[in-house]
Amino acid sequence: MNISKALSFTSMILLSGSAMASVTIDLPEAVDVLVANGGKADISSGGFFSSQRKLQLEDGLQQIVFRYEPFFQEGKDNIGVESDVTIAVFNASDAELTLQVPQYRSSREAREHISQMQWSFTNQDGQKIPVTQDKLLKDGIQFGRNYYTEVSVYNQSGKVASVPEYAPQSGLSAKTIPARSLKSSSQTKASASTAETMLHYWYEQADAKTRSRFKQFINQQ
Repeated sequence: MNISKALSFTSMILLSGSAMASVTIDLPEAVDVLVANGGKADISSGGFFSSQRKLQLEDGLQQIVFRYEPFFQEGKDNIGVESDVTIAVFNASDAELTLQVPQYRSSREAREHISQMQWSFTNQDGQKIPVTQDKLLKDGIQFGRNYYTEVSVYNQSGKVASVPEYAPQSGLSAKTIPARSLKSSSQTKASASTAETMLHYWYEQADAKTRSRFKQFINQQ
């Protein structure tokens, strides 16, 4: 009986230990995580009055898409300065990391330097971890961007920070698709999914007149 209890206790410890093995990233208040590993970012906060925020990730290859927007009180105005959208790819397991971003003294200083900002992920020892990075750029109006679609298209591009396994089908994370569906998908279906994603992406980039012509073309088919 004692041996049985001991084995059960040991199993509980091992299971709890494996469940706790994950990656957390402390986020600055002014950082917005737009996409995490092809899906929605799992962010916890320290409470209503706390600025502490943590991004929760599973162990393994990580792809984080984020934007930094510090705000500055200048007179009666609260001015925000946005960075470009950054894509970061790195490996991490059972780690506690911190996203380090530059601190600017004024909106003028931020506007001058934020496009070339130096940032990093550091571990508990304060050491920087290796990261591959790129920018997710879009011409024209930035309001209303669909980052899930943009990241999906980027991940199929073969660019420096692309991760093909995080290219979701129709904007869904690969982790939300049942394993049976992934295994049974043919190359034809994958190509069709890619084409559909591209159509969604370019439709969202188009102006109202172009969208109208596209709808007319579809209705005539």
